[in-house]
Amino acid sequence: MPVSVLLLLVVALILCSLAISDLQSRHLPNHRVFALGLLYLLYGLWAIPSTGWGAIGWHVVAGLLAFVVLFVLYVLGAMGGGDVKLGAAVYLWAGPAGAFPVTIIITWLGALLAVMGWLVDRPGLQRFTNRPWRCISNAVSAQRGVPYGLALAAGGLYVLWRHALLL
Repeated sequence: MPVSVLLLLVVALILCSLAISDLQSRHLPNHRVFALGLLYLLYGLWAIPSTGWGAIGWHVVAGLLAFVVLFVLYVLGAMGGGDVKLGAAVYLWAGPAGAFPVTIIITWLGALLAVMGWLVDRPGLQRFTNRPWRCISNAVSAQRGVPYGLALAAGGLYVLWRHALLL
């Protein structure tokens, strides 16, 4: 198996683990998010012969711009600090070419999660007490905060799919 494919698989597993962590505890462990950034740099270095150093630079610029925009949302109270870091890592992987479709995926899925969270918190739905419903409602409950890490991870998985198509 080529190293680039192995790196993409590892990143996909990390993204999935982050999505699960956010659904369960609304916490995105820093060491996993940091690993995403380091793995992009390894992936970029591995792909330099075909993409050139300039491509890596533009990906870094995309990640930094995403960090600034998401940090403003954090300051406004619209998202958590872990979401800001994960978003920057996802946009690092996306680069300028993938930024727009990733933004669409993250925005729509984030909005869907927010609406789902709002709906499961309605008093009329609290009467459902079966175990699967409690598990789902607890995972997406807006009272705990929107699990935006799930939307960010989905955007990241889309980016990995794009990278895999280019291999």
